[in-house]
Amino acid sequence: MGKSLTISEPDRAWIRDQGWASVSRILAYKVDDAVAVSRDSETFPFQPTPGDGTPALIFVKRYRYRGFGRQLKQTGRGTFFGTDRARFEYNFLSAMHRRGVPTVRPIAHGNQTKRKMLRACFLITEGRPGVVSLDHDAIEHAQEPRAQAARRRQWSHELAAYIRRMHEAGVAHGALFWRNILVDPDPDARQRFTFIDPDRHGRLLDHPVSPDLVRADLSDFLASALALNVRAGASRFYSAYTGRDRLTAADRADLREILHQARGKARAERHRVSVAAVLGHVRRRTGHQVTSSRFRAASTAEFFAHLAEHASIPADAFAGQRVIQFVLRSTEAGGDVDRTYAIVENGRVTCSPGTHDRPVLTIESDERTWLAVVNGDADSMRLIQENQITLDGDTHLAALLARSLGA
Repeated sequence: MGKSLTISEPDRAWIRDQGWASVSRILAYKVDDAVAVSRDSETFPFQPTPGDGTPALIFVKRYRYRGFGRQLKQTGRGTFFGTDRARFEYNFLSAMHRRGVPTVRPIAHGNQTKRKMLRACFLITEGRPGVVSLDHDAIEHAQEPRAQAARRRQWSHELAAYIRRMHEAGVAHGALFWRNILVDPDPDARQRFTFIDPDRHGRLLDHPVSPDLVRADLSDFLASALALNVRAGASRFYSAYTGRDRLTAADRADLREILHQARGKARAERHRVSVAAVLGHVRRRTGHQVTSSRFRAASTAEFFAHLAEHASIPADAFAGQRVIQFVLRSTEAGGDVDRTYAIVENGRVTCSPGTHDRPVLTIESDERTWLAVVNGDADSMRLIQENQITLDGDTHLAALLARSLGA
């Protein structure tokens, strides 16, 4: 098993003193308060023991590549050629920091390999207490549309200036979605916004960023607004970015192209928001990270985690092998229908995309309704009675699941 660890010079003493100079310990550290989860990664906060030179808060982002197929795709990363994701982010953040772009300070990165295949890697950065991601702030204030609109107007001009200065410094972020922008809600904050999690599509240039890369970054930003159903004031924001009170004809043409790209990205971003919500809920409820890139499979896994918590389900309800088909309709106009089936056998659940030819029960709903159900934010029995969720097949099993959904 190969292991590699790099620590920035100012942090070596405290990391060693607190026992964190170990790849194995960092990868094995158990957490129950991850602030972000995805198919391959999780990010969690940690407060080191106070001491000289020790930051008050750090964040650890761990990537794990489970299964031979995913590890095979990482062959050579961090060994023969290329860099692993953690090292790439460490180097990119370091360059942003040197150029004066507001970002988090990278502290350390490391990886673990086996037979030249990358199994895991991690990045440690210094945290800023009190800050939240821009998408989290939008979700938190979703029920306050007037207050939210006022905040957006207040921050729009300032954030546009931050992004423009980043581009002038020759930095194209590559994934400038709201989840990758931290905001300090303190009105007296010295540094309002912080950019995190640059993507491999990002660029570090010796000159200001080209128009194509500018459009790519700004379309990411506006795609998040569309995905979160937030009116971002695109014209006002772009006017602040250009520094012109009135947009020229060329500016308006650029903005139309940016919005066109943003609409193309918005559905994938909306899907990511749904996946993140479900995976985070599964982790909080079960203590396990769900390694699925699909919202449907993740929500199916959460559904069975929900069933496991209810003793009212008889032990023989899933005796033998039972197949349950899920049909989840997109809420987008002209959207597709995704199908996932779950095979329940001897207490184990296997979720697969597609249609099974002999399900004992079929559950049909739309994505938004199903997300509300698995998050416990909807009256499930009412939705069933109103046929927003339909259960078709084994009537005994359907009745049991209907009661469980209503629990």
